[in-house]
Amino acid sequence: MKIAILSAGLDHRKDRGYENSSRNLFESLKKEKIQYLEVFLFKGSGKQSENEIVLKSFIDLNFLAKWGWKLIGDSYGLEYILFALQFIIYANRKGVKFDTIYTQEPRVSKTLFRFKRLLPGKPILVYTMGINLTPEHYINVSDRVHLVNIEHYKAAVEAYPDAKKFYLIPNPASDSKKYSGNKLKKDLLEKYKVQTSKIVLSVGAIDAHIKRMDYVIQEVSKLDNSWSLVLCGKVYDPTLINLGVQLLGRRFINVLLPPDEVSEVYALADIFVLSSLIEGFGNVTIEAMQNSLPVLLHKRELNEWIVEDIELLVDMTKEGALSDKIREKASEEWLREKGENLNLLFHTKYQWGAVKNMYLKLLEVK
Repeated sequence: MKIAILSAGLDHRKDRGYENSSRNLFESLKKEKIQYLEVFLFKGSGKQSENEIVLKSFIDLNFLAKWGWKLIGDSYGLEYILFALQFIIYANRKGVKFDTIYTQEPRVSKTLFRFKRLLPGKPILVYTMGINLTPEHYINVSDRVHLVNIEHYKAAVEAYPDAKKFYLIPNPASDSKKYSGNKLKKDLLEKYKVQTSKIVLSVGAIDAHIKRMDYVIQEVSKLDNSWSLVLCGKVYDPTLINLGVQLLGRRFINVLLPPDEVSEVYALADIFVLSSLIEGFGNVTIEAMQNSLPVLLHKRELNEWIVEDIELLVDMTKEGALSDKIREKASEEWLREKGENLNLLFHTKYQWGAVKNMYLKLLEVK
């Protein structure tokens, strides 16, 4: 059996969740000792290696982004359409019949589904919906729809109760985000120049739109001087760095780390915060849980489903709500108990062993 995992943005958009999830699924499936199972990862850039195939665009990506925005209002749209067409050409040139094709990119899935008759064999096309689309936008782009969000799953089933094509499965976790280094916390504090004993951590794009890092900065500034804030991620809004320095001074740290080093900031921190109001899933929450780190999330159904503990939910539309929660709850005993509980939940609900059979069923692996 042959499975193709398609991720056009992989290796040149490393800070986005669904590219990372495609990589995690590929690595997890590769480790399975299933006879006759071959897994291939198709990507738009990076190094070609065993079972990893690069379909590099023959048109400059900046040119595609410019015209994608002008023509269809999507900077990545033309890149994804072209990538899907290149995959169809590749499969035909090589005469490869894939049994299942998996992608998290909606325009890749839509293009493949439209031209599915041109693919060798009769593959099952699986689209993973990890962003914020309503059901009418993805009901007809694949044979199966994999949803990673309980809110999206309920909306899809309600809108199309007879479709029988929806699967609710969390994103697969990566082993590389579990800290396994030998540095003690005091060594990590010194390495990252943290001068306080207690640390709030948030990981993701440094922006005020989706990740709402401005809210995190403002809330941590309301805590006493024993708390520092570490923001780990690519800076999209430089004014937020200025805000952090202005409000927190040396208690504000911003770092950008390679994916295989991010686990160090999880080991460094005392509590993790994700202040997004709109989030497809939130892989970083699972990474924090993997490292026994207590998390605080916005109060919504998705996040309650993820952590299964309403005490970890905060209405982050309200000024002062996050800082009040940290001030009220974040004792050493509370932090340790919540971290241990979340780590246990990670192992029973999110690690590969917990979701493997669901993915094998989704991908029709027998």
